[in-house]
Amino acid sequence: MGLKIIQINLHHCRAASAALSRKFAREGIDFAIIQEPYSFKGSIRCLQGGIVTSSATNGEPRTCILSRKELNILPLLEFNTRDLTVVKLLQKNGDRMGIITVMSAYFPYDSANPPPTNE
Repeated sequence: MGLKIIQINLHHCRAASAALSRKFAREGIDFAIIQEPYSFKGSIRCLQGGIVTSSATNGEPRTCILSRKELNILPLLEFNTRDLTVVKLLQKNGDRMGIITVMSAYFPYDSANPPPTNE
């Protein structure tokens, strides 16, 4: 089974989030790898049609992953930060179980220190 994955920087835009949600549902996307999602008070908003995974220990989240509800995903919280979101997809392929790691990373252009952060 092939996966449909798209990547987008939403630039904190509500309209772009709504357009992505429509595309996600209409085209049967499995994962959307997202940077700079629209958020309000630390919570990601305006993404629908799937499961949103993110983590922000301090400040607004700068990454998230939107995944189809039917997928068997497990957030890898020990790796998640404001700038990194990681999930594991468990997928049965015949008599074998496959594991695929999917991540979304944000590399701030204006950071005084190079990535990765100290989080």
